[in-house]
Amino acid sequence: MNYNINDILPYVENYEFSEYFTSREEDFLISSVDCDELSFDWEDGASKLVIIPEDKDYVIKIPFNARYVDFLCEYYDYNYNYCEKEYNLYKKISFEENPLFAQFFLPLTKVREFEDWDVYIQPKCQIYNNLEEEDRSKSYSKDSMMKVKSKKLRHYTNLPEDWLAAVTEVLKDVQLVREFILFLEEYDITQDLHSGNIGYYNGKPVILDYAGFYDN
Repeated sequence: MNYNINDILPYVENYEFSEYFTSREEDFLISSVDCDELSFDWEDGASKLVIIPEDKDYVIKIPFNARYVDFLCEYYDYNYNYCEKEYNLYKKISFEENPLFAQFFLPLTKVREFEDWDVYIQPKCQIYNNLEEEDRSKSYSKDSMMKVKSKKLRHYTNLPEDWLAAVTEVLKDVQLVREFILFLEEYDITQDLHSGNIGYYNGKPVILDYAGFYDN
């Protein structure tokens, strides 16, 4: 994944982030961008905004940095940087903890500290939720799926069977898959690990959001 900071800044500089972080109004977010100049899509979750440029091989992730009350009248304080947690966790797993398991974490690169927030990029991948079952089945063999079912790995996690089969296809050893699941629990990644946070990169299973989430 190659990037030029000058290609990223136009997306960042055209946003009125402080207003969006406070109001969380989607109409305001869209109107604050010159859509004639920038071709993009975007998603927002509980802790970050993801900008998806159409002509790049990466997405831009920016952590929320504000306090707001959601539609359930629950109060959240986003002085905690979830992207930074992902960034540091990836480095730790890759170089200190378990390089074997690091291959299942989609790398996150910190590109710049911009005023009151940081900007990160991550390779584009195929998100599990956006794929048909037929497409997901290309990432594993029948033997790997049989291993998942026979060893009842779903008893250890809520992750989808076919995604676990893809992990098994890579690791081969079911015991290693169990250790991987325990590894995710050890780092509190399973707390927010749903089908929108997993996917596939170059045909291999990956986790694209591994920061977890903590209610205040």
